Amino acid sequence: LYSGDISIQVKVKEDYAGIDEVLYEISVDGKVHEKGTLDISDGSRDANLITSVDLCIPVELDANDISIAVTLVGNVGYKMEKTMRFSIDKTAPVAYMNISSGINDAVYQDYYNTDAGIDIQITDMNIDENLVFLYINGARLDISSIRQGLYDESSTTNQYHLELSSEGPISVSLEMSDRAGNIGEARNLLFTIDKTAPKISVNYKDAEDIYYYNHSRKAYVNIEEENIDYSRISIDNRSTGIYDIENFN
Repeated sequence: LYSGDISIQVKVKEDYAGIDEVLYEISVDGKVHEKGTLDISDGSRDANLITSVDLCIPVELDANDISIAVTLVGNVGYKMEKTMRFSIDKTAPVAYMNISSGINDAVYQDYYNTDAGIDIQITDMNIDENLVFLYINGARLDISSIRQGLYDESSTTNQYHLELSSEGPISVSLEMSDRAGNIGEARNLLFTIDKTAPKISVNYKDAEDIYYYNHSRKAYVNIEEENIDYSRISIDNRSTGIYDIENFN
């Protein structure tokens, strides 16, 4: 497996009858991509016979299952063929990662009040799951554990799904390279899961176990919430109306 264009070095030798011609054929997935006759005019000679020649065949492809066949045709008509197989992968892996399930806030769209499902798709013709690094809040997760369906090395696309339920800020990062050493663009998600409703309590410092007073009282409102938005809190006083809590201190 190569990560770039290559040149195949070929040495052909026939000391007795000499070389008539050298043919080559390049195939991809069993289908002929290119074929022709190589120039042997610069080969070594014995009298009028070309007895040996060094040749170079450039291969500029981006594919798996490449085969190149070189055929020596001797002056007396016999043929000898050699075949070489390899792959060239010049394309970096491509990954898509998105939150596919969960209920997020209409304004704070990276805040979810339910579990969150994450879909991951990785496309590459030479992907290796050992070279895919998925981190959840800095801890690596074996991506094979969340694969959808059986892993198929011959497939260019593999699907993965992850369900996250723990509350709090969450970072998901994905890094990868393929077997040819091509490095894909990293993907990152940052969001928060908050399934806990705010807790509110009201206390009076001069509390007495009665409902009617002949003097004013001060209420102390305590709100327990990790992701508070003061603009969404109001106090409804039945005698004077609704107050925005931001006006209080």
